[in-house]
Amino acid sequence: MGIADLDETRLARILQLLEVDAADREATRRWRDRLTGDDRARIGVLASRLRDGIGDWLGVWDRRVFDGGEELDNRLGHGVLPLFALLLTAPDVHATHLRRGIDPALSWHTLSDLGQQMRVCRRVHGVASLATGGWLANAWSDGFAWLGRLQFELTRSPDGEVVYGVHIPDTGPLRAADVDAAFAWAVRFFADHYPEVHPPPRYFECDSWLLDPQLSRIVPGSNMAHFQQRWDIVESVESDRSGLFFGFGIEPPSPGVTADPRFLDTLPTGSRLHRGLVELWRSGGHVMSCRGRIPVDRSIRGADQ
Repeated sequence: MGIADLDETRLARILQLLEVDAADREATRRWRDRLTGDDRARIGVLASRLRDGIGDWLGVWDRRVFDGGEELDNRLGHGVLPLFALLLTAPDVHATHLRRGIDPALSWHTLSDLGQQMRVCRRVHGVASLATGGWLANAWSDGFAWLGRLQFELTRSPDGEVVYGVHIPDTGPLRAADVDAAFAWAVRFFADHYPEVHPPPRYFECDSWLLDPQLSRIVPGSNMAHFQQRWDIVESVESDRSGLFFGFGIEPPSPGVTADPRFLDTLPTGSRLHRGLVELWRSGGHVMSCRGRIPVDRSIRGADQ
């Protein structure tokens, strides 16, 4: 499918399947009508790169599909050209899923991370945009699935071992039973649909601010704290941006802004999490983004209990 094939009917259908919200659907229609010949040619190049990468889930980060600056603002908006390349190639990824025997509805739900990413971008930036095209190129590489409460990918750990990468979509509470079910589903799913990955990964691995051990003090007894406590922490780096972006829906206006009391005074404090993060920053502390591991056999034992 090329950009010329995205007529009103087909565009509406693909946006619906990818669970794009109404306001972002309307913005996408406006962008399509303003594409120039040069835009369309560039989208075609990006779509070819995405198609070429389907099935190469271990090499996706090396390919850097949108490394030509397409994710930056242009006259239409942030990430518009990657958005159309992703829309054009979603049916190709879906077809690959079907050849693997993946349920069609589950395939489209996996690809609906595009709609979720647009919602996050609108919440943070206040306008339609797609600042996470590079992340979605990862989902478009095939070895990725949205299974219940969590998302999983086949990826390499920094030590070179193939692991189940774990990602946490912004879709509500991290209830223990839902997390257990997602871990168990992931093991079955990849064994059934990716048998070429043998032996199967030994670990789940996640890199997120939600693995920061400080959460057990900030929101003790919460679903978030219980989720954090599942993981064996391997390494951590300072990431106040993660706390602001994911915790408050704010893109930091400048580096080190959490040390500014005037900025902290502007943050909401209506929830335990918000109050705890503000108190952490007022005390001179920092949010940490942590990489953690869970042995697969331990996660399955936990789900069976």
